[in-house]
Amino acid sequence: MRILLITIAFLSVVVDTLALATTEQGIISARAEVARTPQRADLHVTLAELLAKRGRETADHDFYKQSLTAAEDALTIEPNHIGASRAKIWALLGQHEFLKAKQMASKLNKRVPDDLLTYALLVDADIELGNYAAAEEAAQWLLDMRPGGLAGLTRAAYLRELYGDLEGSILLLTQAIESSPGTDPEQHAWLMVHLAHLHLQLGRIEVAEQILQQANQAFPSYHYALRHLINVSLAKDEIPRALKYAERFYRAAPHPENLYVLASILERSGNVRLASEAFSSFERQALAESSGWDNANRELVAYLVDVAANPRRGLEVAEAEFSRRQDIFTKDAYAWALLGTGDAEQAWQVISQVLSIGSRSPQILFHAGVIAARCGHKAEAENHLRQALAIEPWNRLAPEAKKLLTVLEKVNETKQL
Repeated sequence: MRILLITIAFLSVVVDTLALATTEQGIISARAEVARTPQRADLHVTLAELLAKRGRETADHDFYKQSLTAAEDALTIEPNHIGASRAKIWALLGQHEFLKAKQMASKLNKRVPDDLLTYALLVDADIELGNYAAAEEAAQWLLDMRPGGLAGLTRAAYLRELYGDLEGSILLLTQAIESSPGTDPEQHAWLMVHLAHLHLQLGRIEVAEQILQQANQAFPSYHYALRHLINVSLAKDEIPRALKYAERFYRAAPHPENLYVLASILERSGNVRLASEAFSSFERQALAESSGWDNANRELVAYLVDVAANPRRGLEVAEAEFSRRQDIFTKDAYAWALLGTGDAEQAWQVISQVLSIGSRSPQILFHAGVIAARCGHKAEAENHLRQALAIEPWNRLAPEAKKLLTVLEKVNETKQL
C-alpha cells in the first residue's frame, strides 16, 4: 500500500513544459548552429541527440536515421569524440541494430571505463540481445557509480520486471520519477507509462489508468500511453473504447507491429472485414521489412501461426529472428512457431529457457501452458495457464486457455475416480 501511495503522490509532479524548448525547436536551432559552424563536432552531437530524442517521442524511425548521420558527421570531424560515439550507439539502438550497438558500446566502455552513459547503452543492447547476465552486471555498475541515478534506476527496474519482480520494479521506477527533474515532459511520460504497465499486470486497473491519463497530459497523444490505454480498456471490457485507442495509436505510430494491434482489436470488436484487410496489410508490410533488424517479426510469427494458419512460414521467420537475438520474447515466438509445426518437445525446451528467467509476461505464460499441455506436463500447464489468466483475463489467448484448463481438470477428475 505504501508503494501505491508514493506512486499516486508522484502523479501530481508538475512538468514544466516551458523550462526547455520543445525538441522540434531544438532541432531547428541545432541545424542552424551546424550550418553556421559545420566544423564543430559538438554541434553535430547535439543535433544527433535531439533527433534521437524526437525519434522516441514520435516513433518515427526516420529521426534515428538522421541522428545516425549527424553522429557520423561528428565522428568524421573528431573520431575520438565520446559524445559522438554515444550518439551513434543511441541511433543504432533506435534502428534496432542491437548487435552493432553492443559492439560499439563495448569498445567505448574499454576506452572510457568510467562513463556512465556508456554503461546504460550496454544494458540496453544486452537486454535486446538476451544477454541478461551482462546487462545486469552493467546495470549494477551504473547503480554503484551513481546511486539513485535515473539511468541506473530505470534499467534496473526493467531487469526486475524481466525477472518477475514487479513490486521491486515499481519501487525503482518510483525512485526514478522522484529523481527526475521534471523538465522533460516526454521523459516524465515515459516513466509513468512503464509504471502504469506494471500496475496493470498486478491487477490495479484504476491506478494504471490514472497514471496513463497523467502521462497523456504530460505529453499529449503519446504513443506509448495510447498502447497501454488499449489494454486498460480491454481489462475493463470496453471494446469500443479499446478500438478508439488502437486507431489513435496506429495514427500516432504507423508501423506494422502497431497495425497488428489494431487488426486484433478490430477482430475482437466484430469488424471482420476491416480486421481481415488490416491483417492482410500488416502481413505485406511485415514481410517487406522482415529481413532487417527493425522489423515486426515477433508479431508476424504470431499472425502466421494463429491467424493465417501458416506455421511453417512462421517458423522460418522465427528462426531468422532467433539467429539475430535471443531475448525472451524472441525465444517465446520461436517456441510458439515450433509448437505450430508440431515440434512440441523442442518448443518445450525453448520455452523452459524463457521461464527460467522468471518473467511474468502473460503471453509467455499462456504459450508455456499450451506447450506444457501438448507435452503431457499437466501440472506445469495448469500452473502457467492459471497465472496467465490471473494477470490478463482479457488476453486474446484467454478463451483457449480456459478451454484447455477445463480439459486438464477433467483429466484429473478421471484419474481420481
